[in-house]
Amino acid sequence: MYIRTAAPLRRLCAQAQTEGRFALDLEFIREHSYVPRLALIQMAVSDTCAIVDPLEVHDLSALLELCKSAQTLKVLHAAGQDTEILHWHAGIISEHIFDTQIAAALVGLGDQLSYARLVDQLLGVSLSKGESYSDWLQRPLSPAQTAYALDDVRYLLPLHDALRQRLEAMGRTTWLAEECRKFANPALYQRDPQKLFRRIRRSNALSSQGLAILRELAIWRDREARQRDRPPGSVLHDELLVEVARKAPRMLDDLQRLRGFPMRELERSGSTLLGLVAQG
Repeated sequence: MYIRTAAPLRRLCAQAQTEGRFALDLEFIREHSYVPRLALIQMAVSDTCAIVDPLEVHDLSALLELCKSAQTLKVLHAAGQDTEILHWHAGIISEHIFDTQIAAALVGLGDQLSYARLVDQLLGVSLSKGESYSDWLQRPLSPAQTAYALDDVRYLLPLHDALRQRLEAMGRTTWLAEECRKFANPALYQRDPQKLFRRIRRSNALSSQGLAILRELAIWRDREARQRDRPPGSVLHDELLVEVARKAPRMLDDLQRLRGFPMRELERSGSTLLGLVAQG
């Protein structure tokens, strides 16, 4: 199915509610905005696979209610990014999730196993990864994009069946429930400005003073990115933030000497950055 209106989406969600479970995957683009843009929704209910086009279906309320439901099981692979997108776009806190990647680790198949490898291991199906870096906002989708998107949910329910049996045999069903409970915790989706610097690559090489400077720079960058609706890395990339923190420049000329420092940002924010360095 390719769903472009709310009515068939409501029918599919009603079927999922009756079945008690459905598979879900999201495609999103994070390169051009602060909050990643939701580009595509894929669902599987029983033997039905569907693409829901969020660029055309303006009323997603039936799906959003289903995602909040504690009675309907949501089967996802590596659910963290998808639940984060749902929270950012609709304030959704997803309950009752079965994460096939976590389940695979708990039954001894390997940590951080990709969806394609898990499908190959448990179901003997080899998936194409040719559309991994597609522009999912383009329309119409190509046949290859459509097939790839549907494959991303086509095997989630069979994986759920296979992994559930292994979990039950090993007595680890409650372990998975405990692990997946984190997705219903609102704190998982809160960005603490004071801790943003810890996510920056190479930050562990800085002195304590450098880390204090980096903390101030990371808070500023995140605020600027939100105001400009751009990814934080497009304001100033991680390597430059670390260099500024390491060298602690005192003058605009010092900033200008840093390799790759954009002149436009120097003119726009140079004095602010020097103030943040001094504060750090």
